[in-house]
Amino acid sequence: MTYLPSEGEKPFRFPTNNTNVKKKKQPLKPLSLLSGMQQILTWSQNEMSQFKKAGFTLIEVLIVVVILAVLAATVIPQFTDSTTDAKKSSVMLNLHTLRSQIQLYRAQHEGDVPSATLNELTIATDVDGNAGGTFGPYITKIPVNSFTNSNSVKTLTAAPTSTDFNTTDGWLYNTNTGEIWINYEDLKDE
Repeated sequence: MTYLPSEGEKPFRFPTNNTNVKKKKQPLKPLSLLSGMQQILTWSQNEMSQFKKAGFTLIEVLIVVVILAVLAATVIPQFTDSTTDAKKSSVMLNLHTLRSQIQLYRAQHEGDVPSATLNELTIATDVDGNAGGTFGPYITKIPVNSFTNSNSVKTLTAAPTSTDFNTTDGWLYNTNTGEIWINYEDLKDE
């Protein structure tokens, strides 16, 4: 909106050098009702067109949702696989540790294997496997099987079959041969 001075008035100009000069209040020129309505309608149309440009259409929002769903479907299984991979790595390391310590026990105890609980691996023993000797301890405690969250030992007299696997024990141990397996059927051949 522009202010037009009445006849005989000089247009007001802001001072350029002196900032202390006060503005004169100039009376505004009255507008007709028709021109005021035209300005309101023009303003409303401009605002509405700007408002329409600022939003998203339903199609655009749906496309974004579909893209996010595809990304989620791609990423989530990778996290699930990484959890299983971490459990497998942990249990394999524990299995390797148990096997190597059982072999060390056998070497120091004239070929004898630890008992069904594997407690001889966690204490110092003599050559006959009795507590209080100079051999061991080989490990501080029986490690946990990360698939069953257990460190208990189930004894076997032969290689494990599918009926030997359960969800309560951590390890399957053959007391005749000293062999040990992970109590998790998917890893029975490890």
